[in-house]
Amino acid sequence: MLAGAIGMGLAKAGVNVVMAGRRKENTLANVNKIKEAGAEARMFIMDALDRDMIRETCNYVVSHYDGIDILVNAAGGNVPGATIAPGQSVFNMKMEDFDKVSDLNYKACVLPTLEVGKIMTEQQKGSVINISSMAATRAITRVIGYSAAKAAVANFTQWMAMEMGLKCGGKIRMNYPGASPEVSE
Repeated sequence: MLAGAIGMGLAKAGVNVVMAGRRKENTLANVNKIKEAGAEARMFIMDALDRDMIRETCNYVVSHYDGIDILVNAAGGNVPGATIAPGQSVFNMKMEDFDKVSDLNYKACVLPTLEVGKIMTEQQKGSVINISSMAATRAITRVIGYSAAKAAVANFTQWMAMEMGLKCGGKIRMNYPGASPEVSE
């Protein structure tokens, strides 16, 4: 839902949108809405935790659009076992599910950022937007894995902003909603 809205906004601004997602039905629905609005959109079925699939998608985009200007990392979600149910405590949380949530919300942001970041470094331009959450800065009851992963996304984005600033002289931006200009440029 969030990725679709972001894709639609970018398409309305004239951006050629490539939507990549694990679930064909959701990804296709987002692409079709963009096309129905009269804009360009393509779809890839891609797991943001699979580096080979990310590279394949990047290679396609670069070959068809002469580069990648914007990456929006909007993968995320929760897993029931990583959520503390009413009547439970944090000690009931399943670490396997905590790991799944961490991978889905954090690693699925890191891997595409690193792959696309290489391309943007070669191009000497680009913008990466990593979707975090208010849970990154405020404890939200019962969603410890999600909150920790989104805090990691915010920290990673700040770190990458510094790295790209040092290596690329401000030509590649790394932001997450809520980032201050001092961190992102």
